[in-house]
Amino acid sequence: MSENKKLPQNRIAKLRKEKNLSQAQLAKETGLTRQAISLYEIGKREPKLETWFKLSDFFDVPVSYLQGIGNSRDYEQNINSFKKDLYKSISDNLKKQLGTNNEQLTYTFASVFVEHFVNIFDAAIKNVDMGTYLKDRYVSLAKKMNDYNKINGINAMVTRGIMLALEGERDPVAEKKFNEVMKTIYSYHFSDDE
Repeated sequence: MSENKKLPQNRIAKLRKEKNLSQAQLAKETGLTRQAISLYEIGKREPKLETWFKLSDFFDVPVSYLQGIGNSRDYEQNINSFKKDLYKSISDNLKKQLGTNNEQLTYTFASVFVEHFVNIFDAAIKNVDMGTYLKDRYVSLAKKMNDYNKINGINAMVTRGIMLALEGERDPVAEKKFNEVMKTIYSYHFSDDE
C-alpha cells in the first residue's frame, strides 16, 4: 500500500457547519481546543478514538460516518447494513460447517438465526441509554459474529431470560435463578460502564 494514499476526508467541518457553529464554539461544546478542531478538519491531525466518540455523540452520527468511511449517518441504515453483512457471514459459515453449497438451504438457516438475533440486538440497542458511538461500536462488534451456534445461544438466552423473569413472579425458585443470572450479568464490567 502506498504511503501517499489519501485517507477519506472526515466530516467534522461539514457537520459543524450544519449546526452553524464556529470552531471555537464546537471546541467549547466538546471540551477540545479550537486549534485541535482546525487540525482535525483539515486532516493535519487524527483524533484519538476517545475524541471520535465524543464528536460522534455530539453530532449524533456513527463514528464511521464522521470519519468519512461510512456513508450512512442514520442508525437504521447501519442496522440494515449490519443485517445484510450478518446474513452473508452466517451463510458462508453455514456452508462450511454443513459442507454444502446449497444457497437456499444456507439462506433459510441463516435467515432464521439472523432475523431473531437482529430483532433482539436492535431492541436492546434502541432501549439502552447509550451514546451514538457505543451503538456504532456494538454494531461493529456484532458484524464480526459469524458463529451461528453463538447467535442461536444469544437468541435462546434472551427468550429464556424473559420467561424466567415472568415465571419469577409466581415461582420463588425461578425468582432465585433470575436473580443469580442478573448478578452474573451485572458482575461483568462492560466497556461502556463508568
